[in-house]
Formats: sequence, structure tokens, C-alpha cells
Amino acid sequence: MGHKTANRRRKAKGEDIAMRNILMLLLLSFLGVVKGQEQDYMFSKKDFINEKVYYKKSAIPCFIKQKIKQANSGKIRLANPGKKYRSTDVVNNPLLPSRRLIFFIKTDKLNVLYYEHGGRGKHEHCIVLVKDSISGKFNYPVSLVIKQGILSPEELKKHLIEGRYSELKNHSCKF
Repeated sequence: MGHKTANRRRKAKGEDIAMRNILMLLLLSFLGVVKGQEQDYMFSKKDFINEKVYYKKSAIPCFIKQKIKQANSGKIRLANPGKKYRSTDVVNNPLLPSRRLIFFIKTDKLNVLYYEHGGRGKHEHCIVLVKDSISGKFNYPVSLVIKQGILSPEELKKHLIEGRYSELKNHSCKF
């Protein structure tokens, strides 16, 4: 009898965690829609002229890798799409990276790095570098949270242009 009760408790606890995760995603999605009007930079269709999409981490420019390394004590841990990574907190292999590239978009005005962040509370994350019109340099990354489940560059662009994202202020863009 005690074994069945313990199984029911574990199942109930798992359902509570699942519901909490769903509520968190709804909250983040809501914040993305509401706060989209308050962003420091508003994206437009013009930002995506001469767009190229890459699916390998080797396509990420060196200056972006350097900025990420600076934010992470010299480490960069990012798997290529389709490769193994620590997707959940249950996968506890320290040799695997905890992030995995979904795609990288390069345009004349933007560099957009979109990746999966594994571990507890798995989510997708977007880092955008915007080219300064005066200096011609790309500004320090803007870190964004976007609705989970975006898998295509077209869908991500639509979210950026429509302002459906939340900007993470003071986020260190860690890998």
C-alpha cells in the first residue's frame, strides 16, 4: 500500500512542476507582448536586408565569440544543431555543453544568435547585436527571451519585428 501512495505523490509532484513550468512560459509570453513596446531598439523589416542564415557555430564571427568568452571567464560551450548537449537537469554529463545553437542570422545591420539553453527550466534564448550607424561596430549583445518553440528564422524575425519579446536587462549573455 505504501508503494502505491509514494508513486501517486511522485506523479502529483511531477504534475505540479509541469503546471508551474506552463504558467512560467505563459507569463514570459505575456511579458513579451506587453513589454515589446518599451524596447531600446525596435526591429524592422529593413534590419533583415541581405540576410544569411547559418546552422553551424563556426559561422559565428570571432568578435561575437570574444564577447561571449569575456562574459564567461574565457569559456564558450555551444553545441551545433542536432548534436548532444545537456538538454535537462537530468543529463549530468559535464563534458557536454549546456547550450545548443538553433541558428545564426547575419544581416547588414544585425547579428542574431538563437540557441537552446538546457538544464532546469529549458528554454530558447536570443542574443542580438545591432550595428551602430555612426561607428559601424556591433553593440554589446541585447539579450532577449522569446516564446518557446520558434524553430525557423522567419518565425523569429516576425517576433522581433512585431516586438513580441522581453529584453533581459543586465544579462551577461553567458554560455
